[in-house]
Amino acid sequence: MSKIFFGLFPFILLAAIHTYAAGDTTTAKKGMVLVMLHAEKNRITAARKVNNTELVSMIEKDAEQVRIRTIMDFTENLTAYPVYYMMDSNYDKIRAKQFAGIVFNADGSEAKDVHIDTAKPNYVIAYYGTGDFQTYFNSPLTAEDKEKYQEEGSRTHGLGLVIYNSKFHQLTHFYKMAYANPSVLTLEEAKKLPHNRTKRYFYKSKKLEIEYYPFAEELNNSFRKKKRREATTQF
Repeated sequence: MSKIFFGLFPFILLAAIHTYAAGDTTTAKKGMVLVMLHAEKNRITAARKVNNTELVSMIEKDAEQVRIRTIMDFTENLTAYPVYYMMDSNYDKIRAKQFAGIVFNADGSEAKDVHIDTAKPNYVIAYYGTGDFQTYFNSPLTAEDKEKYQEEGSRTHGLGLVIYNSKFHQLTHFYKMAYANPSVLTLEEAKKLPHNRTKRYFYKSKKLEIEYYPFAEELNNSFRKKKRREATTQF
């Protein structure tokens, strides 16, 4: 049984994606989760520079499997809010809140009708990677906070699902213990498993540091708990 740690979500996490119409505490304006997927652009570019076509092929196949498993996980297990996807190769545009043409649906089609509010952000960003050390969960982790914690000898939490706000300040980090890895199944075998099985979504490269461990259900449960607690709150 894997031991997964995740902190309490800060107030701003739900405030960022769960706003209410003026004068109406029962009509919610839907927010969204934007999942940033790995393109592995830098790895592929480096492999091509040395003309290592075998490595390029390996990276591309591993990256594709990670993207497939990630989309499966979020499509099947996160229902509290709509989910859309972006490639991390568009990081500069995402950071600058320029979402036109880069946000897509689970089937790969462009998400043309989605309304992303950049003035009063109605989204959070989910990304599988290395989270920063975070001791307090009542506010976003700013660059100043990270510098302070580093000076105090703090460290990262390791790989997991990192949740950012629109400024790319970490809101929280779901992380996995090193011994939590199950065996890797082929996609065909994985799809035969029920949605509550970690093996359905888990993928780890045999030779490269490329992986995905599922956390969409944990994130969804946190959203739902927060919604129940604040069902009559007006922001």
